[in-house]
Amino acid sequence: MIKGIWFYGMSNAGKTFSSNYLVKIMKKQVLIIDGDGVRKYISNDLGYTLKDRKIQIKRVFVISKISIKSYIFPII
Repeated sequence: MIKGIWFYGMSNAGKTFSSNYLVKIMKKQVLIIDGDGVRKYISNDLGYTLKDRKIQIKRVFVISKISIKSYIFPII
């Protein structure tokens, strides 16, 4: 069973478009976790070094785990 979807890629690759499309067609509660939003509101203490990026990914992963435990399908 798929518990979530994580998109990654270059800017303007269609990640946000694809996420919004999935929200429209899915028949369950969905939470879009936008990496830029997480960086702005939660990870504003981080930069863009490799170490900071790894911390950012861990934070996003934890948010998605909380979503799954709440029976909400995360799209990251």
